[in-house]
Amino acid sequence: MTAAALEWIARFRRYMSSERRLSAHTDSSYARDLAALVKFCDRSGLSDWSALDSQHVRTFAAHSHAAGLACCAKAAMAARARARRRPLAGGRAASGSRAIPPTT
Repeated sequence: MTAAALEWIARFRRYMSSERRLSAHTDSSYARDLAALVKFCDRSGLSDWSALDSQHVRTFAAHSHAAGLACCAKAAMAARARARRRPLAGGRAASGSRAIPPTT
C-alpha cells in the first residue's frame, strides 16, 4: 500500500474515535483488522484503496475463514473493508453513486 493509503487508516481511526466515539477496545480491533487487510492487499499487489473491489473483499474473507477466524469477526472485517472510504470520501458514498446525507 502507498503511504497515502496507509495515512488513510490513521485518518479513519481518528475519525472513528473522535466523531463516532468508539471505545479503545473497538479501535484496537479495527486496527488489527485493517492491518490484516493491508497485508492481504500487499500480497495481492493492490497499492491503493481504490483498487480494492468486492471480489477482493470476498477473497480476503475466505482467507480469513481458512485461517480459522470466527464468523462474526469475518463479517466485521468485511464491513470495515466496505466502509473504508465512506467517512473521508468527500461526502460521497463508497460506490460514488449517491451523496451521503448531511448531518445537522
